[in-house]
Amino acid sequence: MALKRNDVISQWHGLITSGGYDVLITPSAEHTALPHDEFCITPYTAVWNLVDFPACVVPFLAADESLDGPDPNLPLYNPKDVHGAPGSFQVVGLRQMDEELIHAVEIISRDLEAASPAKAQL
Repeated sequence: MALKRNDVISQWHGLITSGGYDVLITPSAEHTALPHDEFCITPYTAVWNLVDFPACVVPFLAADESLDGPDPNLPLYNPKDVHGAPGSFQVVGLRQMDEELIHAVEIISRDLEAASPAKAQL
């Protein structure tokens, strides 16, 4: 099992570095933050635990029930229940590169805030 995990880690490391990337920006979930005491599976974050890559979830903007409608593909998503809840994405770094990840998140957050006409809620 450990050998297979190391192979997966090596493949992910190679994929990221061969592309010249410092970090990956990925979804952190298929939805905004959930109401208190609700939970669902975490496929968007679990893979990074498997390969021991540091990741940071960054809150960005918020759900707005006037813009969001019910989604038949997400039966647990109720726009009224999550109105104002933060949306998010995650930034993933390479193994044992935690400080570099934090620096990248600081840059991304700063740039998003500067570019947002409504001053993004970070």
